[in-house]
Amino acid sequence: MVEGDLMDLTLPTLLQALSQEASTAQLRLQHGQVHGELYLREGALVHATGPESQGDQALLELLAWTAGRFRIVRDTEERPITITPRLTALVTGGPRLPRPAAAAVTPPPEGGLSADQRLLQDALALLTRLDLDSTKVSDTLGDASGISTMKVMATIINSLVTFVVARTSDLDALPSRVLCRLGATNPHAEVVTEIDERVSVDTVAEVLLSWEGDPERQRQFFTGICEALLDLLEIYARTLGTFFRSSHERQQWRATFDVFVQGLTTALAMAPRQQGTAA
Repeated sequence: MVEGDLMDLTLPTLLQALSQEASTAQLRLQHGQVHGELYLREGALVHATGPESQGDQALLELLAWTAGRFRIVRDTEERPITITPRLTALVTGGPRLPRPAAAAVTPPPEGGLSADQRLLQDALALLTRLDLDSTKVSDTLGDASGISTMKVMATIINSLVTFVVARTSDLDALPSRVLCRLGATNPHAEVVTEIDERVSVDTVAEVLLSWEGDPERQRQFFTGICEALLDLLEIYARTLGTFFRSSHERQQWRATFDVFVQGLTTALAMAPRQQGTAA
């Protein structure tokens, strides 16, 4: 049995370590008088229970706990599978990373997490919520105009934009400037605009709504906009990666983000993307 404090070892870090070790275990959590449990089978997160929920919703609630106690125990009972595979991949860090040398890991300061560990916890919690939003993409593909899909994509991107912009004073991180640079290599990005430091697809929606030309050209335009939005997402993810001083946390963020983008690309019914294709 292993136990400790979530102020010293975050829940995302715990889950990634258990996944790396292919553990079959129960992770018991306590935050004041509130309890939660997470269950893993051979490193895969399969089930979660919270105070008033289970499955994906319980997992999201537990990931928000930044303080409390944890205890890891062996678990031999058969558990239901209530966590969706994509969410499991995100939370456990996607592809398994090699264990870093001890000196490569940023040690936590006295009495709490390092800045990198706290940033990683917040970033992975955000990405987990975005992954649930991305599941709505498939539901929008029935809209022949493509407008519903664009709005969901904009919502996902703006969540990441807000996260990044709030953590830097660099004006080049503003959507207007990022879109200007991206437009030099992807003309479809010129149709995407900024309103109040948020990405807007209003102009894209107007074009799609008034389209009266060749349906195949419309499909190509839609695909081009999707590629531009994915490039935009990649740029902000890469910017977020520069906030980490530790290469280990940076790699964890990168690996998890790649899993997220793969799932989003699949939902959009597009060909798999090469990593780091955005300018």
